[in-house]
Amino acid sequence: MKKHILWHVLLALLVISVFSVTVMLLWNWLMPSIFNMKSLNFWQALGLLTLFRILFGGMSGKYWEKRSHRHHCHSFCDKFRRMSDEDRKDFIKRKFLKHGFDHDFFQQNESEKYD
Repeated sequence: MKKHILWHVLLALLVISVFSVTVMLLWNWLMPSIFNMKSLNFWQALGLLTLFRILFGGMSGKYWEKRSHRHHCHSFCDKFRRMSDEDRKDFIKRKFLKHGFDHDFFQQNESEKYD
């Protein structure tokens, strides 16, 4: 178990280092010549990556959140498909009314809704 944790820690450090070196090299290649900015060292590139992660939420667990959301969506879609037409209409009415839509919207004829 300890080897497994150690392996993941070393892999994470390697990935972070590769990203930092990549940012450093790209910055030092482009920014001084295009915008006349100073070059970065490794630690500054790592700090820049950390800053962007804090500000924009990149490199977070969003991949896993999206996967779990997709799973939830698929299970909901399957459940929705299995509903009868009456159950679907009732479900939609409850959801719309819960979020403040007017009840009269559902009382109109189908032809009046889209005029």
